[in-house]
Amino acid sequence: FSNTKMSWRVTTSPSMEYNPATDRWRRRADLPEPRSAHASATVAGKIYVVGGADVAENPAFGPAIPTTFVYDPKGDLWNSRAQMTVARIFLAVTAVADKLYALGGVPRGFTTAEATLQQYDPDTDSWVLLPDMPFTRANHMAATVNGKIYVIGGRDGFIGSPTPPPSTVYE
Repeated sequence: FSNTKMSWRVTTSPSMEYNPATDRWRRRADLPEPRSAHASATVAGKIYVVGGADVAENPAFGPAIPTTFVYDPKGDLWNSRAQMTVARIFLAVTAVADKLYALGGVPRGFTTAEATLQQYDPDTDSWVLLPDMPFTRANHMAATVNGKIYVIGGRDGFIGSPTPPPSTVYE
């Protein structure tokens, strides 16, 4: 590593697949656009990649982009889907009952977090806004257990936020 330059400003599009049974990695089809600060979740055996930074404008923290891509591992193929109604970076995404939920995030790097909640339906290829979360969130995680969404950690602002908001459960 002594001759390797590391930079957090480099954003890439390669996709990799890890097989725990064989302890091997293999390259898969590239994400159609390089991005950073995006989120992903799975629905019906497909991987959805949502939002992120427009690295063409600014490789570090470009403006948020509303794009949604779906990856089909069986065909090793990416497809573009409907755009989010509110573009964000540093958001969280999880799935419940074959629908995606995009929670929080920020519209541009180093700005105030949002409480935005959106739902994506793969069957209709459409996003809808839902009532905001009770707290703003960025750099957080979301997970689903027994049909409930758990939003954990993160920041209620971005720069200078002294404490994370409390963890929240949505039913």
